[in-house]
Amino acid sequence: MSSNLDSIPKDLLTHILARVATSSLNSYFNVKLSCKMLKEVAECSNVYKCISLDEFPMDALHDMNGDVRSFINRCVECENLDALYMLGMIEYFSCNNLAKALVCLNKSASLGHVGAYYIITIILLLSGKDFKQRGVTLLSAMKSSVEYREKVKYYREKLIKFLRSAKTRNPKVLNGRPTCCTNDRHRFLETNALASVGNTDNYVFCDACTCDRELIYIFEGI
Repeated sequence: MSSNLDSIPKDLLTHILARVATSSLNSYFNVKLSCKMLKEVAECSNVYKCISLDEFPMDALHDMNGDVRSFINRCVECENLDALYMLGMIEYFSCNNLAKALVCLNKSASLGHVGAYYIITIILLLSGKDFKQRGVTLLSAMKSSVEYREKVKYYREKLIKFLRSAKTRNPKVLNGRPTCCTNDRHRFLETNALASVGNTDNYVFCDACTCDRELIYIFEGI
């Protein structure tokens, strides 16, 4: 195979492998194992930056062995957005290191990663005071957007899977669910609405109620 690949410019091979890495993690590893030349090209920074980690099991993030840790660290070094998002969750929820978490999450979110942006809004809601109000503004805007509504559900499920298998050390999670809405009538109506509509975003009464419902989904899910 390598003799046939020799005729293909390396830049083109890199582009092809980056497309493969974007579409499937499993396909990336299969190509990487197919021959020495493709393994070399697959190690390029531009390929690592594009690897999709959607297929990466969330529970594997907690007890990473040497090979897995090296792979994730290499992805982070290459500014892979999925890896930065995942490392941000580890730093915040498992290591209780807000500063390191925000470095990763802000970089990923600034380059368009919706999951990183979502986790930032959850961190803000858990942080209290003025931070909570900022989180309410950002998350309610995401959930009211047709473009982002389904993505919020997707990344919520990923967060729940992560937290179910995590050794959570962050006291803001261990201390229980915070409350965003301070309107007693809204909270009463919200309790009744949840009993009737279940896991949907129907019949919310204000932006803060929307965020309370999001936190309920998460805390009940774990």
